Amino acid sequence: MAKSFSLLTAFLIGHLATPAMASPPAKNQHTELYPLMYEMLSEISALQPYIASKQRFEAKPSQAEIEKRLKNLSRLSAKVLKQKSLQSASYRVSGEALNQQIQQSNAAFISGNKEYSRWALSSVPFACASCHTQGTADPKPLWSLKEEELSGSALERADFLFSTRNYEAAERIYTRVIRSFSNSPAPPATQVQDPGEVENALKSKIIIWIRVLRDLKGAKASLVEDLNNKNLPPDLRELMKHWTKQIDMVNSSASKDLALKGEDLLKVARQKLPGNSGTFMSGVHPELIQYLWISGLLYEQLNKSPKPSLIPEYLYWLGLVDFGLNSSFFYSLGATYLRDCIVSYPRTSITQKCYKEYEIQIAQLYTGTRGTDIPQDVQDDLKSLRAKAGIN
Repeated sequence: MAKSFSLLTAFLIGHLATPAMASPPAKNQHTELYPLMYEMLSEISALQPYIASKQRFEAKPSQAEIEKRLKNLSRLSAKVLKQKSLQSASYRVSGEALNQQIQQSNAAFISGNKEYSRWALSSVPFACASCHTQGTADPKPLWSLKEEELSGSALERADFLFSTRNYEAAERIYTRVIRSFSNSPAPPATQVQDPGEVENALKSKIIIWIRVLRDLKGAKASLVEDLNNKNLPPDLRELMKHWTKQIDMVNSSASKDLALKGEDLLKVARQKLPGNSGTFMSGVHPELIQYLWISGLLYEQLNKSPKPSLIPEYLYWLGLVDFGLNSSFFYSLGATYLRDCIVSYPRTSITQKCYKEYEIQIAQLYTGTRGTDIPQDVQDDLKSLRAKAGIN
């Protein structure tokens, strides 16, 4: 099995709680997209009890219901992909990735590969989150969910709220997890004891503040208050202190950054983003604030349809950043952005850079303890992409 499976599985499997039905989107939406997305959420909600339990997913009495829901989800996903509002370069990439996950889950289920079908389906909400965090948050979420209507651990409930754009509610839970951490031998039941949960909560919380809300001052104030919990692990406390300093640094040029567009924004990306896919960006990377801030600006400008000649480089930088985040946050679109750069904008100098990074990322995905083993069909695909990029 490719390494891409293991990178996602550890974070995704078992993270989904059984949600209550969400409220429908606001009536003032005048496109077909939101009603379709609401229908998709309804189908995912109905499938979640099966995703959360391998035994239930594979049980004979469940098969007809799962097959029906997957068929509906596949139909809706294909319709969503055709919506005009998803035709910008970045949304097109994430929409295609989401559709691919759903179609693969459906095909695997029909063929009898229930394990892969369940894995692919469990990643769908996090593929949604990858798309949703490309833009700033709406004042109110499209689908209103309440924590008390969800089941599962605090972190599981927060993750589901995060994936459905209920950012404020998710942030409150993440903050509660961080501030309730205790390393005492017998803490109250309301306190968190697992440092891993605190780290995961911190990662998601910082993405909400920096990439989604674009609120640097709010992010710093919240981190400073989090640090009042003296029980937090020393390494996380040091990291959080470093992030507060980095927030100050980013904030010093924030007003100018927000006005950047086109070539000017790309100049900043060249200066401040990692230079290649070898720069692994873990969730606790010291430069994370900078990367999230700049990538958020790139997403925003890409969705506003910049000059066509600039789009390949936007895709290139987003491909590097998303790959760096792949095992620490949600569904990574790094390789997908780079592939879109190659296929949609062939034979340019940037296309060749996109290919070189894409090749590195694919090799890493198929590298394990026994070395690199790239399947023949993937090697053939790489050969075809090399030709598109104009590399001999």
